[in-house]
Amino acid sequence: MKERIKYIDALRGFTMLLVVFAHIELLGFGISPYSSTLGGIFVSFRMPMFFFISGYIAYKAITWDFGTYIKSVRKKAIVQLIPTIFFFSLFTFSHMPEAGEEVLQNGWGGYWFTVVLFEFFLIYYTICYFTKQSDIWLILVSILGIVSLVLFRNDSVWWNMLCMENVCKYFQFFAFGVLAKKHNGRFMGIIRNDIVRACFIIGFIVCIMLVSCTSVCDTFWGKSLIRDILIRYTGLIVVFSFFMSKEELFKSEGKFKWISQSMQYVGRHTLDIYLLHYFFLPTLPVLAGVVRGGAVIELSVTLIISIIIIMITLLVSEVIRSSDFLAHYLFGAKSEKYKI
Repeated sequence: MKERIKYIDALRGFTMLLVVFAHIELLGFGISPYSSTLGGIFVSFRMPMFFFISGYIAYKAITWDFGTYIKSVRKKAIVQLIPTIFFFSLFTFSHMPEAGEEVLQNGWGGYWFTVVLFEFFLIYYTICYFTKQSDIWLILVSILGIVSLVLFRNDSVWWNMLCMENVCKYFQFFAFGVLAKKHNGRFMGIIRNDIVRACFIIGFIVCIMLVSCTSVCDTFWGKSLIRDILIRYTGLIVVFSFFMSKEELFKSEGKFKWISQSMQYVGRHTLDIYLLHYFFLPTLPVLAGVVRGGAVIELSVTLIISIIIIMITLLVSEVIRSSDFLAHYLFGAKSEKYKI
């Protein structure tokens, strides 16, 4: 079995924590990401980071034939679509039974991520199978996605069901992850350069300041260039390079071992947490005024609730995983008995 990269698992765990953090603020407190300083910072790199890591892990230097292509697509469909359909249906019928057909017309709600990720893998595998110029096509499809957001965005049923807005918005980061891993030596050489890292940190800070300036972000270019592109890439690189620089820490057996191992454990169970956490999100509008009292209070209160929610989902996950059949088909766990 291929050895897992511990700092990547820890980074996945950190990013998953931010996802739960954001959903508690939005669905629990009624606070939108851009209406709080912390929310605005976290949302800038949270989903780009998830898709970047997914692309980074997805790259494999293999020869693509039709059998490999079909097997790869089938595997991803089982891992990502079957669990999504199951938990989306369960959540919809238990929490929104009156919504009915309207839910389908509006897309997958909070369960859009795995649908979009499957589409990314489908696009990537198709590119790899049909052409050896995968780098060029990944870049072209990324540009096409950005252009489509401007020219073709609409509110039709098919657009929502295929989650096209998020497909167009985030494929660039998945492609970036694939290219970074394919050219890993060059990529690591760049982000390990201290001057380059300093430039990205400064750039990220400047972008945060500009995003906080309403007069800048109210303009088309301010919103599209700074908030949707520059801050996302600078934030992604800053956070990724930070975790990479602490690689030895995540391997060590020092006094912070329990924190490192906890983050890695969460990182290895991101699908479980993502699919289950919606069932346990509290509705606490009474705390909205409290968490608006400052960044320290907001971070402390929301972080504590986030950790509790994650612990509950992991407990439920372990119960479900006690069945190999459910672990395989609901969480994509590898099984000799139920091979994908």
